[in-house]
Amino acid sequence: MHRLITALRQCAVAGCLALSTTGVAAPVHDLLIGTYTEGSDSQGLYRLRFDAGRGLLQANPRQVVASQNPSWLTLNEAGTRLFVANENGPGQADPVGRVSSLAVHPSSNWLTPLTQAITLGDEPTHIALSADERYLFVSLVGDDRCCYAAGGRRASTRAAAEARYVNRPCGTD
Repeated sequence: MHRLITALRQCAVAGCLALSTTGVAAPVHDLLIGTYTEGSDSQGLYRLRFDAGRGLLQANPRQVVASQNPSWLTLNEAGTRLFVANENGPGQADPVGRVSSLAVHPSSNWLTPLTQAITLGDEPTHIALSADERYLFVSLVGDDRCCYAAGGRRASTRAAAEARYVNRPCGTD
């Protein structure tokens, strides 16, 4: 346990989200933490229990998901899909920028990896879903470019895998 806490202190916390647990009397949440893995012994995504009423974070992770440099985490509106920017680039163990999708179990918040797509650019750092959840927007800091994945009716597991990326400089139409 001490090793995990030390590892979390040593690596930068890249992304963080809270998932509410239904049917719980106290304000208890599952906290999702994405950490940089390059040059550390971090495994990537951690799901920890957070008791907001007492201000306590459970030391032992409820779940660990191997993921390379998960720097940004985004949930869909229903909280059933998690999209992750894997901030990979040249000179790293995985030199290809990627976006991953994971299913979030509605009652347990258990994360199940679903798909992963290449972003066609280096170091994807930020992602966001459009309001109608048809598009997943990706910021590529390594290329100073933005791209989006056309998700059809909804940005879903299949959409992330079959993404059609339009890659253009940030700030252009």
